[in-house]
Amino acid sequence: MAAALFVFGTLAQAQERAPILVLPFENKTREADYHWVGEACALFLSDLLAQMGEPVVSPDDRRAVYEQLRLPEGLVVTRASALLVAEQLGAERLLVG
Repeated sequence: MAAALFVFGTLAQAQERAPILVLPFENKTREADYHWVGEACALFLSDLLAQMGEPVVSPDDRRAVYEQLRLPEGLVVTRASALLVAEQLGAERLLVG
């Protein structure tokens, strides 16, 4: 399983950490039965990062923006769409896998 963290925007103050948006991981098998694994990985990492004190965008907020932008849940979004979602949510860090 591979993951990437993209940092964008301006890092104005070191003590203010930018929120992280964790997107569901891609299901490389293309089998619908395994879609839940990508979502579970995103939820697990979001919880872990939050426990470590990192500001994290909530999965509910992510889902709301997906709905607003008419991006179907379970869709692996393009980099441009992922950046648009992050921008809408005020996230300056993006974790995808």
